[in-house]
Amino acid sequence: MTEDGAWSWLPDARAVCHAGSTNRTYIGWVDGAGEVWVASYDHASRAMQRTPLTEGLGGDDHSNPSLLVLEDGRIMAFYSAHGGSAIYSRTTLLPEDVTAWSDARAVTAVNRFAGGHWGYTYPNAVRLADAESPLFLFFRGPDFKQWFVTSTDGLQWSSERQLMVGAGSKPYFKYAPDGAGSVHIAFTDGHPRGEPENSIYYLCYRDGAFYEADGTQAAELDDLPFSPDDADTVYGGSAETGRAWVSDISLDGDGRPVVVYATFPEVDDHRCYYARWDGSAWVRREVTRTGSSFATDPVMRVGRVDRPLYYMFGGASIDPLDASRVYVAREVRSVYEIERWCTPDSGRTWTGWPITRGSSVHNVRPFVPWCELDGGPEVLWLSGTYDDYDSYEMSLQMMVHDSSGLSSVENPHEAMRPPPD
Repeated sequence: MTEDGAWSWLPDARAVCHAGSTNRTYIGWVDGAGEVWVASYDHASRAMQRTPLTEGLGGDDHSNPSLLVLEDGRIMAFYSAHGGSAIYSRTTLLPEDVTAWSDARAVTAVNRFAGGHWGYTYPNAVRLADAESPLFLFFRGPDFKQWFVTSTDGLQWSSERQLMVGAGSKPYFKYAPDGAGSVHIAFTDGHPRGEPENSIYYLCYRDGAFYEADGTQAAELDDLPFSPDDADTVYGGSAETGRAWVSDISLDGDGRPVVVYATFPEVDDHRCYYARWDGSAWVRREVTRTGSSFATDPVMRVGRVDRPLYYMFGGASIDPLDASRVYVAREVRSVYEIERWCTPDSGRTWTGWPITRGSSVHNVRPFVPWCELDGGPEVLWLSGTYDDYDSYEMSLQMMVHDSSGLSSVENPHEAMRPPPD
């Protein structure tokens, strides 16, 4: 997709598919010079168009955009610098055409915030069908907490509201809209570097209120902010099982939430876990051990200034059309490779297939967009060398489905087996 591009896994959607007059995938990234880009890839003609949206945000992978397709086929992009003065949006002037955009518009307040001064990061744009205010934009505010704004038209936005309180210094969130009126939310109570026993939580928003997985109401929109104590505990961190970081959230075929996350029993022992709501409880299973930090420089693998690089875990993404399929970045002979892991029994056993193999550079941070397009993307990921969020040389890769609906790589490298207790 590009020879110079990167993303964090926290602003989403990083790529979106849309079937309109054309079948296209829209992809966003930030390059090493700090320019935010959006591209379109036409799956029939294989033509690609790329447009820079801004420059001067700094070479920092936190700055990749969140993309949203409006009902009329126009594309919105939301972006900010890492700790930027505001979150901005731009919208294409025509449907399905990334070559011409509106001027940048500040969605949040500019250089003004009561409660912090660290700037804005990680936009996550969501569109809810049939809602009074169908557009939600979630983000990390200058106090490092999670905030949001709403809009009816993408032009005028509400004042900023805090989503959660009472967590650690830096909670992290992932969002999964269901395509109708609900948003499923998975989040941590802090950064694994700062919270020695941080955990993973879940809530669902619909019809003006937040609910646990069993339907228990946790808070109304007017009661915000909520606290982690109001939510389901998906994974409770401990000294024995390790700290955690959320990777992705999606829904299974029955509309029940599924969460993948990383645990860190040790700084250099990263593991991918799969948690699903079975109708009465959260069931957690290990998918695979994934390795250690993917920082290229051995000195950086334990973190600069004694900072363990939990941020450098490989990443995982659930296929939103099939929650039994998870794409994982795993260390294989000292190089991270992208693999597809599948389960036939709701997570108890897993089989892995390689998407990349024999690579000379790392392949990390896979992302699977919601896509029902013929020849649409199976998975996107980053490939290259990486030392930290502001020091990398990455390209952006995409594998598309073949006519059978699966990629041509179908050689399992690990026998199906139950995960360890």
